[in-house]
Amino acid sequence: MGNGYLNLGITSNGCGAAVESNPADGVSGHLGFSFSYGYVEWRAYVPGIGPEGLKCPKGGCLPDWPALWSLPESHVTEIDTMEGLETLGQACFHFHHFAATDENTGECVTGSYAGWHTYGADWEPGSVTYYYDGVKVGKISSPYMGPTPQYLVMGFQTPGPTCCHQPYQAPDQMVVDYVKVWQHPKISFQANTGHLWTYTPGEPLDTGLAMKAGTGPSLTTLEHGQDLTAFQGGADQLWLDGPEGANNELLTIDPGSSPDIAALGSGSPYIVALNKESTHHLWVFVPTEADDETIVMAPGTSPSITGLAGGPSPYVIAAQGSNEHLWLRVPAEADDEGLPMSKGTSPSVTALGTSYIVAYQCSNGDLCLFLPTEHDDEGLGMAAGTSPSITGLVGGGYAAAFQANTHNLYVFAAGKATNTGLSMNEGTSPSITALEGGSYQITFQTSGGNLET
Repeated sequence: MGNGYLNLGITSNGCGAAVESNPADGVSGHLGFSFSYGYVEWRAYVPGIGPEGLKCPKGGCLPDWPALWSLPESHVTEIDTMEGLETLGQACFHFHHFAATDENTGECVTGSYAGWHTYGADWEPGSVTYYYDGVKVGKISSPYMGPTPQYLVMGFQTPGPTCCHQPYQAPDQMVVDYVKVWQHPKISFQANTGHLWTYTPGEPLDTGLAMKAGTGPSLTTLEHGQDLTAFQGGADQLWLDGPEGANNELLTIDPGSSPDIAALGSGSPYIVALNKESTHHLWVFVPTEADDETIVMAPGTSPSITGLAGGPSPYVIAAQGSNEHLWLRVPAEADDEGLPMSKGTSPSVTALGTSYIVAYQCSNGDLCLFLPTEHDDEGLGMAAGTSPSITGLVGGGYAAAFQANTHNLYVFAAGKATNTGLSMNEGTSPSITALEGGSYQITFQTSGGNLET
């Protein structure tokens, strides 16, 4: 590493360098990173070479064996976003499946990719679309492009004796400016079978895990890219479902309420907030312990929790208290904000930089917003018994989704309310999450009872 760049160097023939994000590399303290479906982009520099006798394109051939790729821990498949190959040192993309089919599909792109360039791959169920410098250069479809998470690899080495007959040059180095991954949002929900289901575009999955009727799951992405879902099981207990399987945490939850989970990113990887059965106390659960926060919640309501990166507190929890007021909880401090909520509804809290904002249904049925310095009744009527959802947007600002008293889905953002014209099932509440570029995605139950985004 140097000046913010990753430098992968070759000093002589037969050597090279590689960096990978494998979560199972066996090194103590390494969290690693893997992802399932989404867009990955590298910005990298490879010097051009134009040895005599080669008809290199203007700008030069790619020397040695630069490679930007990903693969699962099983090494059964491989997505090569960019690999320098062939005698002219071309930039090539591939998909490999190393089973009985030994599928190897791809092609090399014309022109020189020496110097600084970006290389991207959009991995969808059944296909990968490749982009060089923002321009689509090809697409590969295969039934073997399933949801198994893949980790990232960046490598630069001299060509092997039986592979990759591109030009050789040493000493040499490839420089990586950045690698970015945008994951397609994963959705978790309770299906009409009573099971927990997850959904990514084109990939619905019945986990077979029973949920308590009338409750909803909560999903978060941990800092190493793996998803973790919290939900109330059929026997009223907290369950977590993640990369290591499903586990009953043996904490009973108030029937009709739902837990909420948030990634913290340091110290404890996640935290769960829940309404405890019988006492109705707010409890928090982290991987090593569970704590009674002593706030008495309204029966049948659910808390909301968000991590605060770099803030004075690692997290904040919003809940409806037994007095039907909005309550906020940070470590070692609980506050009754004195703001009456509509009975039986739940607030939603999201981070805004190092601060936060809460959306909830006021006692008069309107959408209300609370920040540490102000409180606003937006004058937008909500459907009785429903709760809003709010998210902080990439680049700043927020967006809230709610079911209006007309039973249509509404969005409130930048001080403006938008009627989407989409009819919701009465008594249900939407969920909203931020996307890259300042956009967002909303999931809700239609008036016909189907899941829609």
